[in-house]
Amino acid sequence: MTPGQAVMAAGLAGDMTHMVRCIFDLLPELVTMLQPLGRVCDMLCTRPSIEPYPWQVAKKKPERFQGAIEFKNVNFTFPSEPLKQVLFDLSWSIAPGEKVGFVGGTGCGKSTSLYLIERWYKPQSGQIFLDGEPIENFDMHHLRRHMSVVAQTTTLFSTTIRENIVYGLPQTAREAISDDQIQDVLQKANAWKFVCDFPRKLETYVGERGVKLSGGQKQRLAIARALIREPTIILLDEATSALDSKSEVVVQQALDKMTDEHKNGCTLVIAHRLSTLRSCNRIIVMEKGCVQESGSHANLMKIEVQKTSDGDMKQGWYRDLYETQHGKDKDGKLARVSQELAELKWKFVELKEENSRLRARTDTIKTFKLGKAKRSNQQPLGDVSNLNFDLSVLELCRSNSAEVTSDDENRLPPLEMDRAKTTFDW
Repeated sequence: MTPGQAVMAAGLAGDMTHMVRCIFDLLPELVTMLQPLGRVCDMLCTRPSIEPYPWQVAKKKPERFQGAIEFKNVNFTFPSEPLKQVLFDLSWSIAPGEKVGFVGGTGCGKSTSLYLIERWYKPQSGQIFLDGEPIENFDMHHLRRHMSVVAQTTTLFSTTIRENIVYGLPQTAREAISDDQIQDVLQKANAWKFVCDFPRKLETYVGERGVKLSGGQKQRLAIARALIREPTIILLDEATSALDSKSEVVVQQALDKMTDEHKNGCTLVIAHRLSTLRSCNRIIVMEKGCVQESGSHANLMKIEVQKTSDGDMKQGWYRDLYETQHGKDKDGKLARVSQELAELKWKFVELKEENSRLRARTDTIKTFKLGKAKRSNQQPLGDVSNLNFDLSVLELCRSNSAEVTSDDENRLPPLEMDRAKTTFDW
């Protein structure tokens, strides 16, 4: 072997050693990469249970929904926390055109029920029906186009106020909406005033996630976004929680008007301010993922509050919540006042009817005028000396009581009274 060949052999041996060392250095990283790569492959091969996929069979897309929703023995657990169940055999139903409120403590499953209607999750067992059919039989995107949601956390996009209001609508519908329609829904949502305060009004950029607006302003824009869609199913999850009292009244009236105009759909309202649920046809009280009470406000307030020795509720969940917010009716004072007002109302009605009868009677009675008669249209009487008037004195005696004796000294003197004279001029 020549010296040159020896040098070349030594160089090749060094290169081979370096490459082998690099391979051994990369082996741990390759082994570490195999596990997440397997999870990525599993995810790509998994068929979604809710979201549509290309080779999926086409689902129903009705032109309109009636709005009849029914939960039947629904059990649900969040995938991220499989050991903590949220809903336990939940069953309730809503008829078309009905407005139903949901109340209960924090974590009882109110918002979770709305998530299932929005098709964000699928229940582990049980069934959810829409217009008499399982809700999974309908196309998810088509179903969500007929919904309007105003949630506790309002989501705004980094664009103008106009684009945030019409966001999500089809292109043809967005082009058909005029500025007058946007202004009308903003006025109903009590948002037009603060929009006009911005120099660019509807063309104002709200910033990333609406950072330029306050919580109440963002919530009013979300309500305007729900109003402009004229949806069939309306889901309100604490829709007025970030508003002041005056704004809440105005916005609540707009929401009530919107729900009243859509008799074919349904409205689900979640609220901790129980005063906003008085207009609901029915109120469902939930506790620990189950329905405890259901009925109107008046019927639920009639249920007496009963608790166990440990302080757990037995009945009267709604009344307990209402009295906690508005104070208890001690000793039934409110009931007595209401009863007294009702009695006074009936007495007023009776007096009014009696007054009407008296007025009718007085119309038939001839009125007489005391004093000097007016005889402008009659001839003078002339000499009245021949007229025979009996001007005798009337003698009246007072009756004695039983205690007064019959003695003359104790007898009361008689009363004398002249007969009233006529109005003739003597």
